Amino acid sequence: MTDSSQQELIVQLQEQQRTVKVTIGASIGVILILYFFSFATLVDKFSSIFFVFQVITAIVFTVILFQLNRVSFAWVKFRNRSDAKKSALLARMHHNDVDLRPEDVLQMLEDEG
Repeated sequence: MTDSSQQELIVQLQEQQRTVKVTIGASIGVILILYFFSFATLVDKFSSIFFVFQVITAIVFTVILFQLNRVSFAWVKFRNRSDAKKSALLARMHHNDVDLRPEDVLQMLEDEG
């Protein structure tokens, strides 16, 4: 595979990861805002199991927000597992490569291999 085709694949994968990151982050943000505004009603009107569920999921969502690069990279790897070229490239990439320029990622991959 040529450098230009690998660089195009890297750009595609980085865009996928950025899209997944924004989607997950925005979704979790909206859910946490809804949790914030429904907290008083939940405590007053419903069983305590709903409160426990809300607390546990809020903690999980917060952890996911702090690990968003890893989660989005894992999702992109999962989605591209059937594409041989992309999965081979993803196997050599790191979750923080989304923040680098495609040329730098390609250079790092060539230095490793």
